[in-house]
Amino acid sequence: MHVVDSTLTEQQYTDMRAGLSALWTLVFKHRNALERLLGLNREINTYLTMKTWDHWINFQSLLIKFEAALDEASHFLHELDDVIARRDSLQADLIAYGQQITVEMKSNSVKYLVEQFHKMASNTQKQVDERQAARVLAQIKIEDARHHRENVTLAGYVENNDGTVTDVKTHLMWMQCAQGQVGAQCEGVVLQYTWDLAMRIPETLNKRGGFAGYTDWRLPNVQELQSLVRMDSHPTICLDAFPNAPEALFWSSTQLHEGINEGEKDQKDDNALIWNVYFGTGSLGTNAPYNSYAVRLVRTYE
Repeated sequence: MHVVDSTLTEQQYTDMRAGLSALWTLVFKHRNALERLLGLNREINTYLTMKTWDHWINFQSLLIKFEAALDEASHFLHELDDVIARRDSLQADLIAYGQQITVEMKSNSVKYLVEQFHKMASNTQKQVDERQAARVLAQIKIEDARHHRENVTLAGYVENNDGTVTDVKTHLMWMQCAQGQVGAQCEGVVLQYTWDLAMRIPETLNKRGGFAGYTDWRLPNVQELQSLVRMDSHPTICLDAFPNAPEALFWSSTQLHEGINEGEKDQKDDNALIWNVYFGTGSLGTNAPYNSYAVRLVRTYE
């Protein structure tokens, strides 16, 4: 049977297994008769290949000797016809396989039959398993996408399918990836910047054409940045809206003018402490601007 190179449907595979099982059972049932018929074949061949004609073939004695086997073989053929009739779609294959069985079967063993059956069953099962696995994987992807959309919606976001999400409560549009990350899953290394460089990133980006069709990106203020915190998640941010979000400190644009020494009040703002949010715990804090932290850009959605 040419099973390995063909593509079977699950129904065809089921039919094949049923047909081969019936055929296998049938051959075991009539094994002795089939083996004896092979013996008849050998005896006739022996007569026909004799180089002298001193011995005449006694067909009557041969018929008597193999009468029981011939009678049982006749039953086998009738039953084989019934098996084939019940498996119309595999009729040609089953006929060929039945012929192969009677030719290849050894008189002392049916090992060949068993090996062939298991080989074909294994190959066809592999084809079915691969198709089933592909369907299951496709279904899992569909379910994952559905759950993803539900989680984004429940978190209060709308996914814009352009690398941004919109917070429906605050009317803020966020980049889904931190600076340094790329792609739909925000892969790559999250880059860290001093506060001065962080403030320049959106300015440069907007001058070069912006992102997702917008040119008014900016560093979020501390209240906007804190609005991203989700204490029921780790990191403390909606991972469906912000995939692969890092457990990191993020800069805000808000300076803390209080907290510097009294004698330093007249110094430049560059020396002021800057508010930031740590998304490992969702905590709010301040740090000196010369430190390097992550950046996520935002814009106001009208």
